[in-house]
Amino acid sequence: MAPGASNVDALDAIARAKRPYVIALVVRRSDAGDPFVASVERAFQDSAREIGATPRIVTIDTPRAPSIAYPLPTDSKVDAACELMPPGQDAWAGAGRRLFVHALAGAAPPGSNASSHSGYIGSSQVEIGRAAAAALASAGSPSGRLAILSDLRPGCDTCEPAFRNAFKGSVTFAPTVWNVGDAGAARRAASALLAKYPDLGGIFCTRDALALGAADAVDSAGSRGRVRIVGVDGIAAARGAIDRGRMYATVAQQTDFIGKYAARAAVALLDGNLDHFDIDAPVVIYKKR
Repeated sequence: MAPGASNVDALDAIARAKRPYVIALVVRRSDAGDPFVASVERAFQDSAREIGATPRIVTIDTPRAPSIAYPLPTDSKVDAACELMPPGQDAWAGAGRRLFVHALAGAAPPGSNASSHSGYIGSSQVEIGRAAAAALASAGSPSGRLAILSDLRPGCDTCEPAFRNAFKGSVTFAPTVWNVGDAGAARRAASALLAKYPDLGGIFCTRDALALGAADAVDSAGSRGRVRIVGVDGIAAARGAIDRGRMYATVAQQTDFIGKYAARAAVALLDGNLDHFDIDAPVVIYKKR
């Protein structure tokens, strides 16, 4: 495959033959239990087994630094590592949660060109912000002011302006509430916004957990249906809230896609069939059916 190729069909073709490699998915311990991470793990393990590889899930205690100075499983039992990153923790500004694939030094078979970091799979925060705006506007122009609750993850500073700019100045915004850590903080922030801005017509939250907290505040204020809430991640709780009318939409990276093609890319890298790849994972909008 040519350097920079992102042809997933080619990765599928490469993966048809069984490979006896051991490939690891590396996640931060602080992400344990995160629904997004759990979904990627399942897809990664299923894809690895489908192509004859042995999957391992490896947790690390320290978050990775942008300098790529972080622990990877370098024992002889692992041939390649796929590292799941939070937004912004990489060299590409505005990255969504992505998987970086590495072949470990000394682990690749003779003649392979695999030696180190080779590429990424994931979606950009810019595309996520734009998709959230499209979701919110899909039922017509939002009535009233919009607000944004942004979480603690790096990279959200690119998602926020992408959402805002998608409306091209046609909508009035309340000041963005930054560094909202959890659902409780989101509930309090949304309650304050609802009290200050009676014309509030929509809230964009950069995580579904925050959107669920905002939904609690909207329900308490008796504003369900008038104030549209859009989140990010596509977790099951958010989809359920959408089906019940508590949220309007969620924007999700396709975790099955990310996990599946990370495993395939690791095998292609170890085989020497892949020099570099950038695979943009599509985002999907989930709304009430």
